Amino acid sequence: LTRNKLIGIGIVCGLEINNRPASINISKGCGVTSKGYLVVWEDADLTQYIPYTLPANPLYKPFINEGTGKQYNLWRLLSDEGANAVEADKIPILKPDGFLRDKIVVLFLEANEIDLKNCDTQNCNEKGRQMQLIVRPLLIGRADVEEIISKQKKLSGEDGLSNSYIERLGLKEIALRRFDVSATPLLNSFDIYNAYLKCMDDAALENIADAYSQCYTIFQPILNDYGGNNPFKTLQVDLKTKLETIKKSLPIYIQYYYDFLDDLVKAYQEFKDKSFDVITECCPDEDQFPMHLMLGEATVDTQDYIRSPFRQYFISSPLFNHQADLINEVKTLFDRMVGMVKNFFIPQFNLRQTVPIRITPSKWSNAALSARSIPYYYNINNVARSWNWLKKTKGKSNFNLSYNADKYLPAPADNIVNPLLYSMEQYDFYRIEGHVGQDFSTALNVLLSARNSNRLPFDVIALKAGSDAANTPVKYNCHFEDLEAQFKLIRTELACKMHEPLCIAAKVPSALRFINIPSDKPF
Repeated sequence: LTRNKLIGIGIVCGLEINNRPASINISKGCGVTSKGYLVVWEDADLTQYIPYTLPANPLYKPFINEGTGKQYNLWRLLSDEGANAVEADKIPILKPDGFLRDKIVVLFLEANEIDLKNCDTQNCNEKGRQMQLIVRPLLIGRADVEEIISKQKKLSGEDGLSNSYIERLGLKEIALRRFDVSATPLLNSFDIYNAYLKCMDDAALENIADAYSQCYTIFQPILNDYGGNNPFKTLQVDLKTKLETIKKSLPIYIQYYYDFLDDLVKAYQEFKDKSFDVITECCPDEDQFPMHLMLGEATVDTQDYIRSPFRQYFISSPLFNHQADLINEVKTLFDRMVGMVKNFFIPQFNLRQTVPIRITPSKWSNAALSARSIPYYYNINNVARSWNWLKKTKGKSNFNLSYNADKYLPAPADNIVNPLLYSMEQYDFYRIEGHVGQDFSTALNVLLSARNSNRLPFDVIALKAGSDAANTPVKYNCHFEDLEAQFKLIRTELACKMHEPLCIAAKVPSALRFINIPSDKPF
């Protein structure tokens, strides 16, 4: 019970399959069956096999075909030394050709009841029986093993995440096409709008919706809060509806919707990465693999970086490897995905009632979504609860930086509401929000003022989309940095050209002709 309930079950170490020219090698190792039996194996080269019949008493049910009531076809593997002790006809492991192609290697803990001798030198009282355990390396057909695995999954119970491990390897990869500004012909604001739309076509929305639904399907055993109802069942329709609303009435917010989809992709990736390591069962059923351990396909070498559906990897109890905490973190990340979808919100645009423009420190590059500030377009209190797992566990969900930090309930410390007044050493990015839709001159002045007063390391300009300058005030004394640099180069070159004939006339040595020519005062 200690092994089964408190430590874990499956292969602990070793027991790796290595194919050799005329043998199968099983390396030294050990494992624990679901009933808690310790299986220990010494390194051996197995070169021959014979048909194998299960002991009649007790009969091992996992290897019995429920339809026919008979045992699956089994073959016992033998080493050269072990073959000498067996009288039956042995068959070389490579014969017939292709025999191993569809076989799975299993270590079976054979149990035999042996009657003890009643009489000894002292008395002839009934001594009872003794259970003799012997580790047998067996081969089983792939199709039969798949039936055994199917029965095992049914026994895993509601908390059995271990059975979804292989399915988790199949979680799809999703990505959102980027808006490459420099490589996109942009003549007016409609070109910008359409460029965003190309990145958010139906295929992109479908991929996101499918990936989110797949997460629920695989991790449903631990997502009890959703009562068996997939919260992403209508996600594709919901995403398309939100996009259509923005296209019809709020087109200037198309960039916010793009960022929202990008958030969904990042949230999914973080969930996918964290959930990969969740392999645990609370009180696993003893009948899953009570007397055997599957090692893998007979013709495929065991590799650490390739997971096999036919190998029983170790399943820790929630007590070890922080599995209990990891499950709770995965649940929180899933709740965040649900919350982001439900709480995406952009207020109706109103020129008469503009929102404040704010600069919020955040993180970029390979930083997880949890480490970033919460964007402007979420209902803050609903999303903040599950935004960052560590902050949630410490009761500090309202300590996530956000444009809407002043709306937190309860109110956080001042360094959360006004982060620009405090140390920003840990941040490498700034979210600038609230300016979309406002008069460009007003927004530009606010941003320049905030940048200068807080000494922030970024520049900001107003860039007009389109060629119509009718509504754009032009300052003819404005300073164009790129043109200014070219002008200085041309001016300096001209000064050199004018200086050279004078030097020749004055017989100045050539080595001294171009020394200390002022770049800002042409000759």
